[in-house]
Parts: sequence; C-alpha cells; structure tokens
Amino acid sequence: MAFVGGLAQLTREGDITRRLSAYYQLLEAKDLAGIERAMLANAFAADGMPPAMLQRFLSLLGKEQAFLDSFRVLAQDASREQLAQALSGAEIDRLRERRELAIRQADEGGYGVDPEEWFEWQTVKIGRLKALEDQVVGAVIADTATLRQAAQQALWQYALIALVASLVAIAAAMLIVRADYSAVAARLDEHRQPRQ
Repeated sequence: MAFVGGLAQLTREGDITRRLSAYYQLLEAKDLAGIERAMLANAFAADGMPPAMLQRFLSLLGKEQAFLDSFRVLAQDASREQLAQALSGAEIDRLRERRELAIRQADEGGYGVDPEEWFEWQTVKIGRLKALEDQVVGAVIADTATLRQAAQQALWQYALIALVASLVAIAAAMLIVRADYSAVAARLDEHRQPRQ
C-alpha cells in the first residue's frame, strides 16, 4: 500500500495523482474491513468485548470511515457510485446491525451471533471493495497507457520537426556558403587576371 501512495508523488498528471490517491484510500479501507472482520468474529465467538478491544474497534471504525470519505472526495463520479452500490443492500445493512449490536452490548455480551456467519458476511463486503479496487486500478492503468502513447507520439512528432528544422538549417547554411564561396572565387579570379 505504501508503494501505491508513493506512486501518486511520481506523476505530474493531476488526474492520475488524484485517482491514485483515491485508490490508496480504498486499499486502506479494505484492509481495515479485514481487520474488522477478524475483531468482531473474535468478539462474537467470546460473546463479549473487553473495554480495550472496544476502544481499538471504535478507532478502527473511525479510520475506515475516514479512508472511505477520502476516497469519495478523490474518486471519479463513477467510482463514487460504485462504492455507494458496494456499501448498500441487505447484506451491508445486516453487517451494520451486527456492528451496532457489538458496540451496544460490548460489556454484557449476549450477542447471539454466529462468528462464522459474521466472517462470511464481512467477506462479501470485502469482496465488493476488492471488485471496486480492481475497477479503479484498471481505469488508472488504461488512462496511464493512453497518456504514455500520446507522449510517445508527441515525442516522435517533435523529433521529426527537429530533424526537418535541422535539415533546413543545413541546406540554408550550404546555400549561404556556396553563395559566399562563389563571390569570393569570382573576386579571386578578377585579381588573378592581368590588368590591361
């Protein structure tokens, strides 16, 4: 993930930089969703959550939300819509309900939630985020390839223009030298001929 974050610093193309940053935010959010999956699976298996674990869990949720919010700010409209679709529906509502239950009843437990079922449900969410990740990075790669092709084409055009300009300059120099040489040769011939 650090590599992706560093890539955004290497390009001067603003749109690509912004989209790489959005991609990085999505990667971080997806990673935290995986940690959330494990934390709540453990809490549901233990049928409770100690205060320190609850604190870490709430911090994790805040970070995940911050990364998703950053993604929404940086991503293109289509990616924002795809994220909204990925994080909606009955499956996601069910996750939110279980998450709220875990927070609300952290001290007393009594969740009545199968940890394996939670794990599978959260895996669906992570899979949706992964699908969005693949779409975002695919679009960035495609656009980068297009920019590269355009840059290569511009390079060849500039090289051709430079070659033509060089040839014109050489031809002009040769004509000037030839004209000067002819004038000098004519003067020398005048001086060599005896005067009468």
